[in-house]
Amino acid sequence: MYDGYYADEALNQFTFFAPFGDDIRLSLGVEDGRNREANIAQTSAGTGFSKNVPYAGMKIPDVVASLRISQAWGSAQISGAVHQIRANADAGVFEDFGFAAQAGAEFRPNRQTRFKFVAAYADGAMHYVGGNDFYEAQLRDTSTQIDETLNGWYVLAGLNQRLTKTVSLETTASFHDFVDQAEVWQLGATLFYQPTRELRIRFGAMYEGFDYDDTILGRELNDGDDDNWEVKMRVQRNF
Repeated sequence: MYDGYYADEALNQFTFFAPFGDDIRLSLGVEDGRNREANIAQTSAGTGFSKNVPYAGMKIPDVVASLRISQAWGSAQISGAVHQIRANADAGVFEDFGFAAQAGAEFRPNRQTRFKFVAAYADGAMHYVGGNDFYEAQLRDTSTQIDETLNGWYVLAGLNQRLTKTVSLETTASFHDFVDQAEVWQLGATLFYQPTRELRIRFGAMYEGFDYDDTILGRELNDGDDDNWEVKMRVQRNF
């Protein structure tokens, strides 16, 4: 399935889960912040020149929390994270904090249909909205601390529809805005076919469109539009 940039990956973490009644669950944990690092920019005053500033070593792990409810109608969740930014600039190590928030819900009106909506916002924690290739903070010159954290957001909608006993179709659409850096559209569809219990066939296609803005910090981006297409097929036979 194509899930925009919001789908997460495995990383080192320590998480505490607290179940409540009515299928409500609270989680609180810490994660390896090195897996959440995006880019930091440094600009020389009056020149418009920019360069990537390396991260300093992790001092405080990311703190994450979520509240989730799962019932017969579907599920819903809200979550948040706090992320430390440590820039290893020429004048020393500078620190700041960013944050991210996400809300989503999946509804199941019947056994054949599932649809979901997800939205997220991040300021200084761009990795949580899929912006790990973009800037999440900037320094104006070598003599100042982190001058500004940068923000981004996304919205995503998806539908899974069972067409027959053996065929189902899943579609997703998402829009990401990495403010003053780029806008990204994604449209994806995956067709699932399972003729027998042991055989599964999956065919997917995705369109991804970029609209870059190279004005921020003089960064050399591909100013304008960029389109990508992807097609993939998977055949799985269980023995």
